[in-house]
Amino acid sequence: MTYVLEDISISAQDKILYDAKSFDTVEKQFLARGGYFSSPNRRWAVDQENDCYLLVAPVHSRSKRHYYFFYKNEFYLIHVASQIDPVVYFQKSEPPESVLEDIKYELKKAFLVHGYLGFGNFGSFEFHVKFESTTA
Repeated sequence: MTYVLEDISISAQDKILYDAKSFDTVEKQFLARGGYFSSPNRRWAVDQENDCYLLVAPVHSRSKRHYYFFYKNEFYLIHVASQIDPVVYFQKSEPPESVLEDIKYELKKAFLVHGYLGFGNFGSFEFHVKFESTTA
C-alpha cells in the first residue's frame, strides 16, 4: 500500500463521514462542535487504492494525541502519548489477532507519511511507531 499526505477535500470529508455512519460514536465525534472539518488544514494519510487512511481524531486530550485509522471497513481509535516516545496504544481494545500484525504494519507506513501532527515528516526527523500490547 502507498500512503499520500493530502488535504481533506470536500469529497474526502464525504467519504470519511460515509465510512463513519456505521460507527455511531465516530460519526458523532466528526460532527460535534460545528464539525471536525470546519477547521482549516485538516490532512490525512490515505491509500486510495486500498481504502485505508489515518487522520487526527476529534478527541480532546491534554496528555496524548488521538488518531483514527480506517482499515478494512473498520475504524480503530488509537493514541500516542508523545512525539518523543511514539508508542501506539489501541483505545478500548486491540483489533482481532488475525489482523493485528497487518494493522501494525500499515500504521507504521501511514505514520511515516502523516507524521505526528498531520503535516508530514520534515528534515531528518521521522515518526516511527512502536507498539505496546496493553490497551488503554
